[in-house]
Amino acid sequence: MTGNVFLQSFETTALRLLRHVEPRRSTGLLVEGVDDDPVGRCREVGAVACNPDYRAVLDRPGIVGRLHAAGLSVSVWTADDPADWAALTRAGVDGIITNTPVELLCWQASAGH
Repeated sequence: MTGNVFLQSFETTALRLLRHVEPRRSTGLLVEGVDDDPVGRCREVGAVACNPDYRAVLDRPGIVGRLHAAGLSVSVWTADDPADWAALTRAGVDGIITNTPVELLCWQASAGH
């Protein structure tokens, strides 16, 4: 199961410790907003993903391409509205964290995503 575990945190200190303890394990940096250097923040802690609050991506959808260009994946949290799912999908996010996973799966199936 080790290969199926992805660790993420808001706490950069925790991510640095995880990188030291488990250097081969993938980690993601959870962020509320997207600052001017999200790539640098992720590199600093060894994260392979930048996972912002979904509203940060709705406010700056171009940030997804910038993060992807740096080799980072982007999964947003916690979007529960189909209109937001559509905008986030158009922005190119890799994943959507939601409180309504069944509804998201149905929406994706019906929208052909």
